[in-house]
Amino acid sequence: MGNFNFVGRIDVLYIINLYLFFKTYYIMKRILLSAVMAFLFVGFAASQTTFYTQDFEAGLPDGWTLDGGWEYGVGGDLSSQYFDLTGNSTSFIAFNDDGLGGSHSGGGRAESAPIDLTAVTGTAYMEFMMYFQNGDWQGDDETIKVLASIDDGATWEELKNFNAANWEFVLLDMSQFAGETLKLAFDYDDGTGWNFGVGIDDISISDIPIYSTRRDYVMTVNGGTQFDNCGQNVDYPVEGAFINNGYEAVTSFDINVDNNGEVTTTSFDGISLEKGEGMRYSVAEKVNTGEDNFDIMVSVSNVNGEMGEDEETADNSAVIVFEPVETRDDKAVLIEEATGTWCTWCPRGTVYMDEMAKRFGHNFVAVAVHNGGNDPMTLSAYDNEITSFPGFTGFPSVIYNRTVILDPGDIVAPSMADMMEAPEVTVEVGAAEAGGTLTSNVRVRVADANANADYNVSVVLTEDGLTGIEGPGEQWGQINAYSGGNQGPMGGFEYFGGSVPSQVWPYSHVGRALISGYDGINGVTGNFGAGESIIVEMDDFGMNADWNMANMHIIAIVTNSSGEVVNAVSLKLNDAIANGLLSPGTATTEVYDVNLASVYPNPASDFTNVEINVGSAADVTIQVTDMMGQLVSKRNLGTVAGKQNVGYDVSDFAAGTYTFKVIAGDKVATQKVSVIK
Repeated sequence: MGNFNFVGRIDVLYIINLYLFFKTYYIMKRILLSAVMAFLFVGFAASQTTFYTQDFEAGLPDGWTLDGGWEYGVGGDLSSQYFDLTGNSTSFIAFNDDGLGGSHSGGGRAESAPIDLTAVTGTAYMEFMMYFQNGDWQGDDETIKVLASIDDGATWEELKNFNAANWEFVLLDMSQFAGETLKLAFDYDDGTGWNFGVGIDDISISDIPIYSTRRDYVMTVNGGTQFDNCGQNVDYPVEGAFINNGYEAVTSFDINVDNNGEVTTTSFDGISLEKGEGMRYSVAEKVNTGEDNFDIMVSVSNVNGEMGEDEETADNSAVIVFEPVETRDDKAVLIEEATGTWCTWCPRGTVYMDEMAKRFGHNFVAVAVHNGGNDPMTLSAYDNEITSFPGFTGFPSVIYNRTVILDPGDIVAPSMADMMEAPEVTVEVGAAEAGGTLTSNVRVRVADANANADYNVSVVLTEDGLTGIEGPGEQWGQINAYSGGNQGPMGGFEYFGGSVPSQVWPYSHVGRALISGYDGINGVTGNFGAGESIIVEMDDFGMNADWNMANMHIIAIVTNSSGEVVNAVSLKLNDAIANGLLSPGTATTEVYDVNLASVYPNPASDFTNVEINVGSAADVTIQVTDMMGQLVSKRNLGTVAGKQNVGYDVSDFAAGTYTFKVIAGDKVATQKVSVIK
């Protein structure tokens, strides 16, 4: 900032403007800090008294000690690949755990010289600037604690274990130490893992906070401002986060939704948010997107029962724009997101997946596939399929309809285009649950006549609203590269620290189970007339008792012979169970039963066996079609009950692939068989 020369009378307005100038640029160094601060408050009825300041500009102060990995220097010298301290351009102290490497384990202490507060008789507040990602890499809990001693370090009292901060001032009430001689200690610990670190600068103790604002709060609408398109007549939930950045605790606030002059207010009380703490909010009344373009204003007010706004009002409201497009009722896209709590850029995937689901409803089917040994939501079988998808290079990325890999921010346009196209098949899913076992089936209806249909069917279970507490080997906090806003807005993640607690931003769309595998059952094959359908019975699945059934979805996926998704459907699991299992209902519906028949040997040259297992007596027919869908052989076995092995002569078949279809009443089974010569 440089030196200031003050000449003549300075009125109160000038003093206030000068104060705001200093506050706006607080990250830059103060020259002659204590003298300037004293000057700024001359003329105010309640003047401020500064008891102690330390800005580290003159080197490591006399009497200070740095143990373990603590160092003194500037950002460029103290930074490393994954711990960037260059947001502060001046001198400070830091512990760079990342720079110490993976073989290092533990922490260290920065201890101050004695601080004389013996003349203090009233309030005392300590503020200091801190950079702390609170990254908890791979579940190892890194911490920065401030301690105080009034017996020259013989004993220490822990004052606070801090959350994340991005070169911002944090505040501690030190009034209990009025009249004492005090020593401070900054204790960093990496949780026995390879973590990030902490930076400390610009310490001051005064009777009135210098840099911390009494009322400073932020309201977000999650990804509501990321893009404008949406489906028609979708019930959009208004939700987001509220963060308190002021030193006054927040105990209540209102969220207002203004929809064309009609304002709905939702009150949140009975809370306690200290400086740097946040919470989720959700408005019960949803906004219908309709068919015409419009917008709504979401704002926060009445914080702690006071109608006055905070000093920075730009982050107290947001406008959500809706530009509806017409989509089909019977078509959905499937987005499988490669993500992980350890992944610094994966908040981008979270924001786009959540917002697409809110804006497009049933047309958008989302699965968040977690990765990493310390991510407690990892489903290895699913993760292995995603990370081995052709062309996969890293996180975050999404597999779009199992056709191509996209960045999460690039899914809006192709999704809308596919949602408008007529599907080649439609999909329904049914379910039943008994004794912790889930039974499910899927109806696939072919839109146009298809003499050689060839589709696979699979089922995925997902869960929303997942939260957890950090523990050994478990990393629930989402690592966040958008912290501080230097990477631009990202659905509100820019307002949070380097690790976002799951309680503030719960995980949704989490892949919990693959039923009948990633590729599923090849249950839709052969000749289908227009509108004809088949029901595919899926494998039974044992549910995990820890899962919250009310927050789960069941997803049915249909893929073609190339493995590409042609359609999908998602239902709340409890709704699917309430609806029950699907039944044929019409003469054009068959039920695929994977256990009905098997063909061996396969490949075959002259002869093969068709093993049939019919539970109840039924008329059984075997049909064999070639790759063109032409019928090449048919045998009617009459009434069959139980197991029966039927020999089948294929010696006259030309070399190629054939579909054996066994029909037993309303049940069918198909299997592709290779004939070699």
